[in-house]
Amino acid sequence: MRFYILMSVLHLCGCCATHHSSSSVMEATDRVYASLVLKAPAGKSVLDTAASQIPIQELTPDAQAIQKARIFLTENGLQPGPEGVVLSFSGERRLIEQLFRIRLIAYEKDGKRYYRKSGSIVVPESMRNIIVDVVLDDPRQFFSP
Repeated sequence: MRFYILMSVLHLCGCCATHHSSSSVMEATDRVYASLVLKAPAGKSVLDTAASQIPIQELTPDAQAIQKARIFLTENGLQPGPEGVVLSFSGERRLIEQLFRIRLIAYEKDGKRYYRKSGSIVVPESMRNIIVDVVLDDPRQFFSP
């Protein structure tokens, strides 16, 4: 699972070298960068399996699910970004906290401010058939000493 998320993050970073895509790095505007984990047509997501068990194509959401998630994010004041097995997005901390009924806790790492979730998110009822989770990618989970 972490392999697929890592590959998505690396792909997104490669596509947007000047954008923090899936990172939860903060800017002066208190902007959070995160990713929606979406269900594939078969109902699975990257969170449901080990990296080597299922081909990545079977875990990729279809165009209709991605479009619905993009509209959902936009209508709620968030900015959708690149997609793959996840859909990256960014937005103000308070909007993300309100939308997913979660508290984001700030921490510092290498002089940058990041956020982590406190508890589990609550996906709005209208999106439960598409959104599995919200991931705030902590750089330490992929790049530890």
